[in-house]
Amino acid sequence: MKIALNEADGTIAIAELGVLYQTVASLGTLKWNKQQKVLAGPADLDMLTRLGQLVKLPPRVEYYRRRLLAVQQAMEAERVNPEPCAVMAAPVKATLFKHQQRAVNMCLLAFGVITPEQMGGGTP
Repeated sequence: MKIALNEADGTIAIAELGVLYQTVASLGTLKWNKQQKVLAGPADLDMLTRLGQLVKLPPRVEYYRRRLLAVQQAMEAERVNPEPCAVMAAPVKATLFKHQQRAVNMCLLAFGVITPEQMGGGTP
């Protein structure tokens, strides 16, 4: 089995599946590409975790999965944070309420502007 990860657009392509074709195809998020003869689709945390349970992921793909997991954990920690503090200054003049500051911090995490380490937790 060959696995190619494109981190720029967050997609994965899997070729030469052999007997695992039906199992990997049943994950639901990958579609068969006739021209390239690969299963391709988004490389989200859920799909990579389920794929990792089937086969050992290559180091680069496993590192990407762990990074996605760290972002998810940091966002969850921020969601329940009783006293959020500004990681970066928001581009607004008004003072933000707590729920607004949480939202700003979570957006910065989700869009990759800051890393979980800059939030004070998570390791990829």
